[in-house]
Amino acid sequence: MKIKRLMTFCWFLPLILGSITFFSWRITRFDLLMATGIYIIYFGIVCTVIGFITGLRQVMLNRKKGKSNKSIYLLFGLIASNFIIAYLYLNSAVSIVTAFTIRIFNKSNTVLYNCSINGGGINEQIETIDKRDSVKRVIWIKEEGSLTFNYKINNSNKTVNIQGYICPGVGGNEILVIQ
Repeated sequence: MKIKRLMTFCWFLPLILGSITFFSWRITRFDLLMATGIYIIYFGIVCTVIGFITGLRQVMLNRKKGKSNKSIYLLFGLIASNFIIAYLYLNSAVSIVTAFTIRIFNKSNTVLYNCSINGGGINEQIETIDKRDSVKRVIWIKEEGSLTFNYKINNSNKTVNIQGYICPGVGGNEILVIQ
């Protein structure tokens, strides 16, 4: 019975700590929580090793005694499922951190036509932005370069620099106001 409790602890504790840390970071974006999450992944690996070793020992003892191992196998599956959940959390965090968010506010009294965000391997078409309206785009930079916003206003083509230098894997947040 103590082995099952230890295996349950090795499954449950990293899952709860990791989930609380991940969702707290999603809400607050506090950098220390991201670092804490990395340490919790290492803690989870240690718990997995401990859980598997004690579980294997219990399986061998149960075989000698002729007892069933169904609950032990279930706990093996639960412990292993933590890797899937950790992968999903990590993948989601990387996606969030590397996203580049652009908010464009049209504060002019004219509609902007043929709008696009270009650069860094991106060609994001927006078409039009109504007067006194705004749009938000989230992009992932594919290559190094600069990021520009192109639009047409009063039959004149305009280009505005959003970011002078961008590179893949680095996110950002820019606000562009067209007067």
